Amino acid sequence: MIEEVELTRTSVTDQAKEHINDNDLILTYSISDTLISFFKEASKTSRFEVIVLESAPTFEGHKTAR
Repeated sequence: MIEEVELTRTSVTDQAKEHINDNDLILTYSISDTLISFFKEASKTSRFEVIVLESAPTFEGHKTAR
């Protein structure tokens, strides 16, 4: 099961270049390691902005923004 989850995360990240384009504006909430990897991969080929909404009381949005 763990291996399947890791393969899914890799598959999602590999598709980043197909889903994010130059000048896209993306809105996200909280934190996700998969999403952060997705953004990092997309940033290799595209310039885009991400708006991160805050999630109190844990402030996970700060981690995503960093």
